[in-house]
Amino acid sequence: MLDKFLEDGYTEAIDLLNGDQIEQVLSACAALPEKFLPWLKGRHSVVPEMVDLGSHPVMVEAVSKLLGEDVLLWSSQIIYQKPQVTHRWHIDVEHSTWDGVTVWLAMQNVTEGSMKLISKSQHLNITPQELGEKYFVDLTDDRQVQHEAQKRNSECKLVHVKVKPGQFIIFDGRLWHGTQNSTPNTRSSMIFQYTRPSNKLFIPLDNNYPGTRWSHLQPDCVLVKGKDDFKLNKIIDRDYSGSWKSKARVMMVHFPQKILRKIIPA
Repeated sequence: MLDKFLEDGYTEAIDLLNGDQIEQVLSACAALPEKFLPWLKGRHSVVPEMVDLGSHPVMVEAVSKLLGEDVLLWSSQIIYQKPQVTHRWHIDVEHSTWDGVTVWLAMQNVTEGSMKLISKSQHLNITPQELGEKYFVDLTDDRQVQHEAQKRNSECKLVHVKVKPGQFIIFDGRLWHGTQNSTPNTRSSMIFQYTRPSNKLFIPLDNNYPGTRWSHLQPDCVLVKGKDDFKLNKIIDRDYSGSWKSKARVMMVHFPQKILRKIIPA
């Protein structure tokens, strides 16, 4: 797994959940709308079941083979993709600032090609967003994006990931990726993102890249393996997730920041 990850930037699919477990997790998440989260990728801050899933031994063991013995979970998100929708090629803006990996967990109505990757693109010194900004590449066009990658490394390939509901893959944070739902039904997936405690993390205010703006607020992190000798980030445990303290912090700290950004945009 490590050799493939280092070379191609992603792993093969790994089994994790059965159908009943998928339903249970989705039900727990449905009880809390996105607007009550501290930020888009902060569901583990207020839903303990997301802490449990992001700390699952199978997932953590696989991630630690890639990152080492000390691992932070800093991001969790459930994504519902509507029918006939394509999400453009990109890298997540956070990984332009710190290294790490993303776990993409297939939940419901996932088909081959729901997740698309450009193999070896983590080594390219440019992102899809920059291709769109500088060279006017259509980031919803697979052929254009693949062509741009192969201009820089002829070994780059477009990969339609083979993954079934309940399975996950791991990919490098700098790997070019995109998603699509070509079916008539809503598709659901989850992401969990991990890094090493040596990285200091912040919450992005937008998804612009380059030129991302950052909040002074830090995301809640869970130390899922090892130790944190650096003390650079805000660490929570399962008891904090979903507690009155976590909800009060959302209301008193994160909500005012969201409102202020709407009143006084950049």
